[in-house]
Parts: sequence; C-alpha cells; structure tokens
Amino acid sequence: MRVVVEIRTDSGAGEKIRLKTGEAARIGRTTRADFAFPQDTYLSGAHFALTCEEDACRLTDLKSSNGTF
Repeated sequence: MRVVVEIRTDSGAGEKIRLKTGEAARIGRTTRADFAFPQDTYLSGAHFALTCEEDACRLTDLKSSNGTF
C-alpha cells in the first residue's frame, strides 16, 4: 500500500508525506518528529504516528497535549 498525506493548511500547506507498506512517520512540532511543523501551536513535540501496513494504516496519538481526533 502506498499512502500520501497532504498538508492542507498553515505553514506546511502543499507538503506531502509519502509512506509505503511497513513505513511509519511521527508528525509533530519539534525535531522529535520525523515531519516537524514548528509553526503549528496545536501540535505537541511528537503529536501522532502514522503506520502503514499492507491492508490498512493506523494513526496513533503519542500522548499529545491536545489529543488526536
């Protein structure tokens, strides 16, 4: 499975995160994340992880302050 996550708003608008089967990425505000968006004050340092497997992807909250919905 190949997944493309496109950032739609704020400072990262237009940026794309591409993941293949077996890959994972941490998204957040600091360098603790694989993809950091320092201007986004709603994100925690490492806010959530996206993991892709052959038949599905999983989004996991990384104990962020604001939660993941």
